[in-house]
Amino acid sequence: MALLKKKKTSSERIANQVTRTVKNHPKTAAAAGLAAATVMGAAAWLGSRRHKGNGIAGGSAFHVESDGNSEWLLREEGHDEPVARHKSKRRVVSAAREYARTHTPSALTIHKKNGTVSERHIYAGQ
Repeated sequence: MALLKKKKTSSERIANQVTRTVKNHPKTAAAAGLAAATVMGAAAWLGSRRHKGNGIAGGSAFHVESDGNSEWLLREEGHDEPVARHKSKRRVVSAAREYARTHTPSALTIHKKNGTVSERHIYAGQ
């Protein structure tokens, strides 16, 4: 089984960008620090909202996403290991829908290969 490359959170990406900017432009570090604090606060707030079940009280949030190579993964938020992996997006989406239906209440977000969201489904149960 191949090692999975962990996707960076928006907060991590922003922190890395600010670090590079400060190294390249030390005289503007104070302004960059203030901007980073503002952006990091907003990113942290958005991240905390995303990890609260995506609006599903007491539910699970699942994501179908590319591993960046040749496989598609079904991940549950808050867990490092994928629930499932398949060679085709169609197969993992089919498995993800069934899995989300059996783990209600849940939200399933299907991402495009570039990471943007293409679909979102809510499974409330009986």
